[in-house]
Amino acid sequence: KEVFRSQMAAGYTSVITAYKAGADGFTVERNTRFTDHLGGNEQTIQHLISGRPLNGWSLRKIAETHDSFDDVVKTISDTPYCSPEYNILSGVGKGKVLSKDPDRVAHVQTLGHPGVGENKRGDYVIMTNFDFYWGDIREYFDPTAGGVGKKTRREAAEANLARWPVGKLTPDALFETINAPYVLAKDTVFQMLTSVSANSWNASQPILQ
Repeated sequence: KEVFRSQMAAGYTSVITAYKAGADGFTVERNTRFTDHLGGNEQTIQHLISGRPLNGWSLRKIAETHDSFDDVVKTISDTPYCSPEYNILSGVGKGKVLSKDPDRVAHVQTLGHPGVGENKRGDYVIMTNFDFYWGDIREYFDPTAGGVGKKTRREAAEANLARWPVGKLTPDALFETINAPYVLAKDTVFQMLTSVSANSWNASQPILQ
């Protein structure tokens, strides 16, 4: 019996992505989120010393034992982490980005309900590695795509997605966007394009220039 699908790296037993099929299944992907206050890195080290499970291991156990989108969102929200992290989730007609602090959810983006500082289209949610909705200036110093002083990866992605009308985004449009210039990070290891409603799981390694 298939428990869930995941892209794995040799020697790393935690998950980076997970896909669980079903009428109310879910996908989840992890993005790096940097600490937003002095002492944040020391806090992470203290959590590790105390024996708190690693984020990816906690997420693996959640994927093993939960089946529904809403249940997974609640469980991730309530689970203590070692370090800050973005958890990007999708389901059948549902989507959320949880901006996690170790002991709380700092911010939530919800598909169809754009908040302050977010893109107003409403047919997608987007995340790279920065709290852009709070004006995180570090986004403009990200060296992994365009470089300092260039358009941010998020802005480049939004500009590419704007080529399609609202409600008309396709898997091809999304795949083109995540591989577009200034969107694809230079240190990307692999990508995932999934659809719970279509029971589709497409994992790939990007072509890096």
